[in-house]
Amino acid sequence: MKEKSKKQGGSSGVSSALTGEIHVKTLKEILLERASQKREDLQTKLNTEEHSRTDESPIGTKSSSSVRIKTFSEVLAEKKHQ
Repeated sequence: MKEKSKKQGGSSGVSSALTGEIHVKTLKEILLERASQKREDLQTKLNTEEHSRTDESPIGTKSSSSVRIKTFSEVLAEKKHQ
């Protein structure tokens, strides 16, 4: 028992892989890792898309946020008025 308490409490700087200890991840740990990985992937994807959009768009064009998309009923009403 004394040996075990010395191993666990020590600040020897030896990783658990070298001492032969096994750590079993909980479901919570796995889900947190996946969530953070998805966030990183999404952030990288958004950053690369943002850079490619700014590089390709010529100066003086409207940004996509200022363009209004009409609904089907609006287009149909316009056609009826013509």
